[in-house]
Amino acid sequence: MKEKPWEKMPMIENGVVIDHVPTDRGPLVYLIVLPYITNGITANIRTNIPSQKLGDGKEYGKKWVFKIEDDIIDTTLENKIALTGEKEITINRIVNYEVVEKYHPELPEELSSILQCTNPNCVTSHDYHAGQRQRFKLVSEEPVVYECEYCGNQLYQEDIDKLLQKDI
Repeated sequence: MKEKPWEKMPMIENGVVIDHVPTDRGPLVYLIVLPYITNGITANIRTNIPSQKLGDGKEYGKKWVFKIEDDIIDTTLENKIALTGEKEITINRIVNYEVVEKYHPELPEELSSILQCTNPNCVTSHDYHAGQRQRFKLVSEEPVVYECEYCGNQLYQEDIDKLLQKDI
């Protein structure tokens, strides 16, 4: 498939590229990244770009690409992107127009202060424990499951997706 000149995304001098975001997860990643794009930061987001990597070998898949002219990636953002459960997502750090680091964000073994326990009886759900840090341990990567360290409640991918959107 030949790329048309008007489909090319502009190069960035310094910043980050979040690539290979499957089309069905693009809106969630957009909601996760949006609060990090503050005044003065230029971002270019393209949707439904043909992707051989996300295809089935016979047909191209579709992806979203985020190019952000600032290195906005911190541990919290990286963990939130990993929590989408998409192993194909790639983060590229760009310095002087060159990729200096390229990796797939990995699900953290432990999480604190990103997710909230959905069990209304959990000690962390009560107002008098509002300052209590929420802590979760990774139970499974396929499917993604995290468990609250306080009450044992398990969060599945659909729960995590809702919590990531609620956080915005």
